[in-house]
This record gives sequence, structure tokens and C-alpha cells, in this order.
Amino acid sequence: MAPALPLPLPNSSSPPPSPLPSPATPSFAPSPGLPPSDADWSLPISSLLRTGTKRAHEEVEHSPGAARLARGELGREEYARWCVALWCVYDALESALSEHSYNPVLAPTSHPALLARSGPLSEDIASLLLTSPNSWQSHPAAASLLTTPPAPLKAYVARLTELGQEHPERLLAHAYVRYLGDLSGGQIIRRRLAKALSLSPKPSTAPGNESDRATPGLTFFEFSSLDGQAAADTQEMRRIKDWYRRGMDEGVGEDEELKRALVEEANEAFRLNAGLFGMLDEPWTGGEGKSEQGQGFPFTSFISFLVAVGLAHFLLVTMGFTGQRGWEKWEVVQGWVKGRLEL
Repeated sequence: MAPALPLPLPNSSSPPPSPLPSPATPSFAPSPGLPPSDADWSLPISSLLRTGTKRAHEEVEHSPGAARLARGELGREEYARWCVALWCVYDALESALSEHSYNPVLAPTSHPALLARSGPLSEDIASLLLTSPNSWQSHPAAASLLTTPPAPLKAYVARLTELGQEHPERLLAHAYVRYLGDLSGGQIIRRRLAKALSLSPKPSTAPGNESDRATPGLTFFEFSSLDGQAAADTQEMRRIKDWYRRGMDEGVGEDEELKRALVEEANEAFRLNAGLFGMLDEPWTGGEGKSEQGQGFPFTSFISFLVAVGLAHFLLVTMGFTGQRGWEKWEVVQGWVKGRLEL
């Protein structure tokens, strides 16, 4: 495993570390107004990431899959599968962050008790699939994703695993994209999902603490305060984001090569998220060729049923339905009707 890039010491005469290799896949172009040649790399990394990923952020935000999620158009099981995909991403990201929590670039923003999302996602998946956090991985809706992950999910997890093994400081860019997104736009999605999926907070046992009640199925979007004493409201989430940006600036310092690498990697993170949202472009078919929200009795079968019943009634009325011969006729009609329904 390659060692983490050290932060340059004040007044150090040692040469800066060599640039990190580019991602295996092309990243988004820098946002308008901030091409690499004109960027002011003396700015703190929090400012560079905000401006340097603007275009990539907007492309993901306006993708069809992200729009479906934001509008609350996912069915319960489809949303559960989305949570499974996110769990795979966060499990890989947070395992790598934990392994390198003492890396000087990552240490100032290391706060698993506050930020980690894989645990809440596991609880949400279990709640949505009506199973337990220890058994949801064997549920058919989850097992198919875990055993044969779609290409975008596989690529995302592979990139995080690669960085954890070779360039852990670049994980900061992925954590920035995911966590600050969850603390920002994720809160709008949370409200719409709660309404669309009819998810309600747990009953309160202490009157007056309504804001502290967790919503089963949506705990992924719920954060605690920085001191861990209460649930975070909108104002507290702003404080968390400010704390995170300060931590990034502290960890990265004035290392220009690292700043360039992180802006590039953050754009790569948005590209990978765009691929992930592509999984939501169309309603999930559940593996049977039928939309989860569109399953029902086929119209052609319904017409066949009406025709069958009408003909059966005609035959019974005109041919009679008495004695042994009548019973034999009825058995013939039953078999014929059953055959029409199986077409």
C-alpha cells in the first residue's frame, strides 16, 4: 500500500510531492471560469472544490435519475434497492476512511459518529424491506445488487477501493461530494420521500422532542448535532458543513499539487454519482419485466375472461345443465375457461 502524501511542513525545503496519477476514467471538465491554467491555487481547498465542481454538480443534479428521486417517484422496493446501492458506496468509502483516519489530510474531518452513513442505510433497508439489519442482504431485492452489481455501482466501489489502497488522501474529495450533498439537497429529498412512501417518525415518548424522532426508512438523511446531544436541524447542519470545510482546509493546507488532485477527483466523484443515478432513469422492473408500480391483471386476460364467461353462460343456458350430462358439460366449460385465462 502506498503511503499517504505528507503535508508540507512550514518553511520546509523539501520538494513538493509529485502529482498523483489521473483517474482511470475521464473526469468532467472544470466549471466555466475556472480552467486549471487560470485557477488561483492559493485559495483554500473548500473554495476550489465549490467552484471547480460547479458544472459537474449541475449535470448530476439535472439527470433523469436524480429528478425521479427528488420528485419522490420511486416505489418502496425501488427506493430500498437505491439504498442498497448507496450502502455499497458508503461501506467502501467509510471502510477506507477508517483505515486511514490518522492520515494528516483526512484526520481533521474524521468523525464517524457524526458522518457515517452505512449504519443508518442498513437500518433503512431493513425497515423498507421489512426485515432486520442482520438479514436484509439475503432479501431478493438486495441480493441481486450485491451479487451482480450494475456496472456504475461496480465502477464506483472499485474506484474507492483503489484510492484506499494507493492514494487515500484523494478519498477526501469523495467524502466531500457525498457528505455535503447529504447535508444539503438530501434534506429536500427526505421530505418528498417521506410523503411519497408514507413514512412517519417513530411515536414520541417524550412530548416536546418532536424534532428528535427518527423516521424509519429515512434515517440516512438524519444527522446528530456536532456535540452529539440532539438531532441536527437546518441551522445545525450548516454548522456541520462549515466545520467540515474548515477541516478540509486544515488537512490540505497549501499543497497545490494536492489541491489540483482533489478538484480532479471530486469531478470524478460526480461522474461516478451520475452513473449511479443512471440506475434510476427508468422504473425498476423487479427482474420480471414489469414496473414495480405498474403490476396488475393484464388487460388482454381480462377481456379473455369476459369472453369466456359469456360463452360459458350461453352454452349452459342453451344446452342445459342437469343430471350427469350436465355435470360433464360443466367440467368441459371449466377447463375451457381455465385455458382461455392461461393464454
